[in-house]
Amino acid sequence: MNKKTSFFAPALIFSGLSLFLAGCSGPNLFQRLLNLGGQGPCAIVIVILDVIFLFELFNSSKSSGDKLIWALIIIFIPIAGCLLYYFLGRSKKVDD
Repeated sequence: MNKKTSFFAPALIFSGLSLFLAGCSGPNLFQRLLNLGGQGPCAIVIVILDVIFLFELFNSSKSSGDKLIWALIIIFIPIAGCLLYYFLGRSKKVDD
């Protein structure tokens, strides 16, 4: 798989999923966790994506300040925060 395809395939899948979930926007991550059962499958998927991105963020080599800012963005703006972090915040892996 070449570099262009390896980037665009997950980006395309994630973008499609995000567009599907865009109609499910609303409360932040804390509010979703408190009422997870009453919000339906979209809320569950959004919470799972948020948790995945938070784990990825905290395992990254970013500074503590950057991690804090990205975590707040992901927590308080769940869908847009995940999209922003996916496209702008993740470190690019360079193959030798």
